[in-house]
Amino acid sequence: MQTLEELKRQQQQIIQIILDANQDITDIEAIVDSLENTDEVFEYRYNGVFDRVLGGLWNHLVLQVCILSDKTEHYSIPKLLNKMVENYKTAEWGGKVNKNELNEYLDLLNATEFVNEIERIKGVRDKHYAHLDRNRENYSLSIEEIKKVIGEYEKVMNELSVKTFGTQHGFKRVTYAKYENIIMDLMEYNKGKWETKKDAEY
Repeated sequence: MQTLEELKRQQQQIIQIILDANQDITDIEAIVDSLENTDEVFEYRYNGVFDRVLGGLWNHLVLQVCILSDKTEHYSIPKLLNKMVENYKTAEWGGKVNKNELNEYLDLLNATEFVNEIERIKGVRDKHYAHLDRNRENYSLSIEEIKKVIGEYEKVMNELSVKTFGTQHGFKRVTYAKYENIIMDLMEYNKGKWETKKDAEY
């Protein structure tokens, strides 16, 4: 990775993965919050559907984090930083970022606590999603654990992007789908069908 264009493409792809992961987080939280006020009829008819939606979002989220974390993946943040350190002297972007700063980012991602968080997430991928492990319940994760890891990646990539290209990324989470409205509409629809059925019986 010698040219500025190569570095820019790599950074853009990694940032897009972070944005995708953030969207998963936003959708998961929005769905869970919206399901708190559902009635018994809704739970009976639709909770299984939303459980599958949440499962798919969690699956995608865990895989995205593993792509960012695993040094064997093409769009891995540790892999990017290691390549930048290796090519620092000869690369076009060598004067734009301090080598010591690159090593500080690596130290942050190699810290014991952070590595343990990543290993837990990889464990969920390997034992829960990639294989049907008999002890699946032992590999649960909280959304806060994921947000903590993504937050560190956001910090590293934002600072790196500013230093190399003068571009800052807000990584703001936006809820595009109005899950609460969807769920309320479904409840109203079922209520209407139920009332119509009762009227017909009498």
